[in-house]
Amino acid sequence: MPKKPARPSRKGRALELLVKRIKEHQLPDANIRSPEFVPDKDTKQPREVDIGIRTSHHGNPIFIAIECRDRGAVQTVEWIEQLICKKQSVGANVLVAITSSHFSQPARIKALKHGIILARMSPKLPADLASLASSFFVTLQYLAPRIVSVDLQIPSQLDADLESYSYRHHLIDKDLTLTELAHVWTTPNLVRTIPRFVDDWNKSKFAKIELAEINACVVTNGERLSIQGARIGYELNYGEVELPLRAVQELSVLDMPSDQDARTFMFGLKNESQSEIIVDAQSSELRWDILGKGLLNEGMVLIGVELKANKPVAITTMSLDL
Repeated sequence: MPKKPARPSRKGRALELLVKRIKEHQLPDANIRSPEFVPDKDTKQPREVDIGIRTSHHGNPIFIAIECRDRGAVQTVEWIEQLICKKQSVGANVLVAITSSHFSQPARIKALKHGIILARMSPKLPADLASLASSFFVTLQYLAPRIVSVDLQIPSQLDADLESYSYRHHLIDKDLTLTELAHVWTTPNLVRTIPRFVDDWNKSKFAKIELAEINACVVTNGERLSIQGARIGYELNYGEVELPLRAVQELSVLDMPSDQDARTFMFGLKNESQSEIIVDAQSSELRWDILGKGLLNEGMVLIGVELKANKPVAITTMSLDL
């Protein structure tokens, strides 16, 4: 008697339907695979992801990994802990854990603290997933100043070229060249002030800054002579960068109704967040935080920001941390 063909597993059928619905809502350039095999960042061995959604914006790749469980039991914190490690190993910007049942309270707490999005199977889910990668785009405008000149006021008897002398700064216990001294002076606090000295943002390519604090001297023939004044010239080097989406995290008041929920979008470079957007789930009102200190550590200063959204939003709070 011929055997009946094996029926697909519940998870297999649920995945098949979910992939079909996601494709109906996908972005024009999105690539969806189920399953997708992704090289582990550490072992280089392939790791299986139930569904992988890959898209890009202006060349910045975005990878959404989806893991599914079609089980009747409540999903526990152990599964979420596994997914936290998996998210890092496969390099996902977003990891969504989907179940047809529910998540335990410890699982929800762990997911909230580690950027795992929890979801239940529903007709609305594919549209939500498709919109994750296209909700917001953040662009930063910055200056990356480069030292091009150093002018000093030193005792008149010192008439040689400034480059020929050695220098001392009270923070550095060794002799410095003129270029090294200029870099010591160019602290993040100084870089932060450079935009004040730009005369015309449309035309200016250079700016000169008189130093308020010098704390340095010239070294000549074993003698240390004070520097009365210093001025540094900078090439401004305007730049612009669109921040890639690093992660999406669900926020929730765990002991209150779900209408308190919010979603955080984190954008940044080099594993650091330069901007965060927190969106209220019900009103779509948002808080926008711009974190400019990371740029300062790279010798750059923020001069402008741009936010694009795929639908009208109301910015209720904006925080600029420079």
